[in-house]
Amino acid sequence: MRWHLLSTFDQIYIIDLHGNSKKKEVCPDGSPDKNVFDIQQGVSINLFVKTGKKKKGELAEVLHYDLYGERAFKYDFLWANSLETVGFTALGLAAPQYFFVQKDLSAMKTYNDGFAVNELFTVNSVGIVTARDEFTIKSNPLEVQRTIEEFLSMNTENARSRFNLGPDARDWKVEFAKNDLLKSGPDFSNIVPISYRPFDNRYTYYTGRSKGFHCMPRGDVMKHFFKRRNVGLVIPRQTKENVGGFLTEYIIGHKLFSA
Repeated sequence: MRWHLLSTFDQIYIIDLHGNSKKKEVCPDGSPDKNVFDIQQGVSINLFVKTGKKKKGELAEVLHYDLYGERAFKYDFLWANSLETVGFTALGLAAPQYFFVQKDLSAMKTYNDGFAVNELFTVNSVGIVTARDEFTIKSNPLEVQRTIEEFLSMNTENARSRFNLGPDARDWKVEFAKNDLLKSGPDFSNIVPISYRPFDNRYTYYTGRSKGFHCMPRGDVMKHFFKRRNVGLVIPRQTKENVGGFLTEYIIGHKLFSA
């Protein structure tokens, strides 16, 4: 999208008003930074200019300004200034991202000399989606076994009520879960640890079949941890915090990094 904007317009003026409470933004000096509206998402003012003078294949000039501070200060600044008086900085555009914010790209070459995690681990996926965490994930193996035994002893609607399973969804139904458990035995040696939250390992019954006891068990990856010793690298593709990564020897839940 940024590349298309750069190709379409001749000049782009951006006044970044910040105020993103989701990112917990503050001023460069650490003082509070407030949004100009009563919303959580950050705000910016963008002016896209066509002069008709740009050569074919040439990209637009991007002029950027950061405005931090209290709401009243931002209002006063915008009222008192114009494009001629705002101290814009011309951004150096770098492919392929073409960032519309000021970034220090001095280490980019060194970064690009590395390799992506998915190039090292060609088999990868997000974690298991159970669709019913409270029902399928327990604190100890015995609790998992007792839950399954009770669940299988009931008819569909009684089980739905007893375990608060709610309405069936497209990829998780009470009957699907029952059939999956019965098809696998049930074999309680299938009760295995799961990395559920950071430093919070619990237990679940794993079959590896989709639309069963688990909605999406991610069998291509998790089979390498099921009843065998292995080590997995767990890294978020995107995150609001610099949380790094985890190592695990168990199958993992899809919300290991975020609730």
